[in-house]
Amino acid sequence: MTRDIRFIHKPEAVFRGSRDYVHSTDLYDEIAAGAAAGGLEFRGPIDLRISKRITRAPLYSYIQESATIKGFPAICSFQCGHETWHCQITESKARIEKRRSYKSHDAHNLAEISGKRIALREECGLRPIETITSLAVALHNNAFPPDVSNKWLLVRLALEKPLESDCTSYVTLALDRLIGQTMTTTTITGRSGRVGMMMFLLSGA
Repeated sequence: MTRDIRFIHKPEAVFRGSRDYVHSTDLYDEIAAGAAAGGLEFRGPIDLRISKRITRAPLYSYIQESATIKGFPAICSFQCGHETWHCQITESKARIEKRRSYKSHDAHNLAEISGKRIALREECGLRPIETITSLAVALHNNAFPPDVSNKWLLVRLALEKPLESDCTSYVTLALDRLIGQTMTTTTITGRSGRVGMMMFLLSGA
């Protein structure tokens, strides 16, 4: 509800590569950027849930009250001090005109896949969220190759704390579970231990 909103973050939106929706990596980074612009710390635990593709310029509304994913394309909870904040992401009516490259191969070309695990042990040059997302997609495509009409999409990212820069040079992802034939859970482990988990959904491309 609008009366609960403390402030709204309205960044310029872009599409990544040939995609016609806002990429999850940009959602995560803009949630953090919006929190910082509003004077909030962006701390863990962090729980980002995405229920639908966002094809128009997103608006990031920050509230302190409890919130649910119902009715929103995406929502993220995070900690600021001892308080839980939520960022509700909605679509505006503004079209997205700009595109930006997404060099996902820079990460998984350097990584090693063994069964249902993928490990990166050298700097890939991507942002932390880009690194783990591109590695996860490469792992899924290798373990459970989708047909041409489907692709693996991130629907949940649960982190113990914000992603750190060393994720771009040292991280391991392990596919833990296949739920039915269309959903998975994946554990993220960094240099200092467990970082969090991801859930992917097999969806129409």
